[in-house]
Amino acid sequence: MLAGTVLLLTAGILNFVQRLDRKTPAWDGVTWTDTKQGIIADKVQIGSSGARAQINDGDRLIAISTDNRTYEEVTRAENVQIYLDEARVGGNIHYLIERPSYPVENRFYYADLDNLNAIHKWSPRELYINLIGIVYLFVGFFVLFKQGGRAPFALHFAGLCLAAFVFHSYTPIGAYEDLDLAIAFLKNVAFIIFAPLFLHFCLVYPERQQLFHQQRWRSALLYVPAIVLFGFATFIFLRNALTPIVPPIGNLPSPSDSSLSLFYRLSFAHFLAGLVGGVFFLLRTWVKAKSAVIRQQMKWVLWGSLLAVAPFTLLYGVAYLMGAETDPWLTDAAVLPLILIP
Repeated sequence: MLAGTVLLLTAGILNFVQRLDRKTPAWDGVTWTDTKQGIIADKVQIGSSGARAQINDGDRLIAISTDNRTYEEVTRAENVQIYLDEARVGGNIHYLIERPSYPVENRFYYADLDNLNAIHKWSPRELYINLIGIVYLFVGFFVLFKQGGRAPFALHFAGLCLAAFVFHSYTPIGAYEDLDLAIAFLKNVAFIIFAPLFLHFCLVYPERQQLFHQQRWRSALLYVPAIVLFGFATFIFLRNALTPIVPPIGNLPSPSDSSLSLFYRLSFAHFLAGLVGGVFFLLRTWVKAKSAVIRQQMKWVLWGSLLAVAPFTLLYGVAYLMGAETDPWLTDAAVLPLILIP
């Protein structure tokens, strides 16, 4: 386990250095969303080049030009970045916009975006999530070295913390080649495996639940959904790398946007189910505990987990699974207490 930890820690450091060196692409300050009505401005960042060009929430993007002469129709929100990359940070770009709230005769206008911003490299929320990963790593291995590898639950808890460190601290830069591809893959795998590890830990700590007391093989069932999602992740991220080794994989269709969306939603639902299920069993253990020592010990574990999981589930998790937009301040409020789990 120590060798694997060193490798994962080294990969995390290399990822951090890669993020420091990476030049972030141009950004117009607008969150464009694909809808039945077309590409709609879902949110415009205050002070951005999009805001300076008077683009408003609800405006529809029709065409883009980088030279203010030739306009090309845009049909997908993801294609906007291609033009922004061509214009570069500090450059100019031009949009043909429709404002549906205006009368037909003057609802179309040209928006000239100058001095394009760069995508934020280090957002406060991202840095905070990275910090949570470091806290997990520190706490996990403090417990491991303090208690020793043979102490009950120590290895399990350390493994759980290592998985949490990876998916909190790893951040792909978007190239998805070589190291960045490995970072993206490991981040998703760690996110997937954390759920059954956490649920399993809550089922056996500090005493095994009756369901798992005599038939420990049942604990393996907790990992079946994670294995399925792991196979899904392997196909999505490593398809091209595995094709020379397993040629039939190359005959399968490339992952579509809908299949990617399904994968991320299933992974998140799996993660949320592990968190909520784990807290439920911690509560069950605390209620049924007869020992005063165990009840006192479980009180801290339970309240720390409950105060972290409840806001995350109610303020962010449910909205995400339902496909609803979440206000940034609600997302921040949901993420802040997560540091209480480790």
